Amino acid sequence: SPKLAEVKAVYQNVGFKEGNICGHSIFIKNKFQFTNLADYDCIWYITKDGVEIKRGFMLLDLRPGEEGMFVIPFDDPDDPECEFILNISIQLRERTIWADAGHEIAFAQFVIPQKKPKKQIPAKTPSFDTDNEKVTVNCSGNTQIVFSKKTGLLISYCFKGRELLREPLTPNFYRAWTDNDRGNQMPRRCEAWVENSKTRKLTDFSLDMSEKGFIGIKTSFKLPDGPRIRGDMYGGWVGELYINYKIADSGEVIVTERINPNSNLYEMPAFGMRLIADKSFDQIKWYGNGPHETAWDRKKGAKIGIYGGSVREQFVPYLKPQECGTKTDVRFAYLTDESGLGLKFKGDTFDFSVFEWDNDEIINAMHEYELPESDKTVMYINYRQSGVGGDTSWGTLAHPEFMLSCDKEYKYTFSFCGVDETKRRK
Repeated sequence: SPKLAEVKAVYQNVGFKEGNICGHSIFIKNKFQFTNLADYDCIWYITKDGVEIKRGFMLLDLRPGEEGMFVIPFDDPDDPECEFILNISIQLRERTIWADAGHEIAFAQFVIPQKKPKKQIPAKTPSFDTDNEKVTVNCSGNTQIVFSKKTGLLISYCFKGRELLREPLTPNFYRAWTDNDRGNQMPRRCEAWVENSKTRKLTDFSLDMSEKGFIGIKTSFKLPDGPRIRGDMYGGWVGELYINYKIADSGEVIVTERINPNSNLYEMPAFGMRLIADKSFDQIKWYGNGPHETAWDRKKGAKIGIYGGSVREQFVPYLKPQECGTKTDVRFAYLTDESGLGLKFKGDTFDFSVFEWDNDEIINAMHEYELPESDKTVMYINYRQSGVGGDTSWGTLAHPEFMLSCDKEYKYTFSFCGVDETKRRK
């Protein structure tokens, strides 16, 4: 179970604290009662966008309860386009009756600060056509992107002659209910957010040519009143939603989603976008927390790295189907078919879940065998979704710092573009 890795990390007997990473120093504390850390191997290594580039060893001569500062001899990174992470791993030196030599008993990761990369301005602006119903953006590399003026949604992304979207890219504010969600009445309390993931009123659609190198599309929506307003008061509206797109000639679409929710509402279960593709896009790779599922309030046991597998392998078979397989703090991800053609997503950090079913199909299944045969792949690209909670499973909410309360505005940005790695994989 993914929960086991979290318990192990929370209970690990070695503490790590950032000193001056730019000065290569960290603090390490021995939390054992009777064992010197010199009895274990300490391995450090540097990764560049998840790929190891340097490794070394340290002797940690710390008696029980002691803390010390250690300096790691690595070269300062000089590539602001990539992320460099210092990884520390404490491992068994010898085999025991309960684990082999090399078994990791504790770990830590520290992102090494760098200057932000310079903003690149595209050399060429894509062309576009417009009529009463749609805006069509034509990019290099045989990429065509279509927006509906009626719905305000991105309805088509055609890359190298292949349609990558089965349905429009749509905003989403809920998830497939977890056992804890049902225990604290989230399905009833937050049904307004379910309704407004499916219904919205377009209030503005406009072209924006103000930024060099990009075609801009600006949309705004009014989210109508919902059945569950805090205190059962009629609120008249749920929120104001703004989704802006910037399209580069490379085919990259930069999506910025912003919501101003009605403060009388209960929390949002999630805030993000839903993308539906054909079922042939069944391979996922990401750089972020993994390899197992994580959550806003349950990710101490995961490591930032590059992971991948099939979409089906991300589904966790809980007794009752529910939200699962979530990936947090993701820097980039690929959703492709077996040949390597598909979409690349990237952002500062974002969360995602990917299934063969949409939220409603998972919610409506009492058992895994009741999930319908699927002809699609569904990906939810989120700013965040509510933590899983779990202080109790019969009423306690997630802690406030892991909830999307409606007393403030939320905004996030991610981008996606078509990719073709077929030649690289051959």
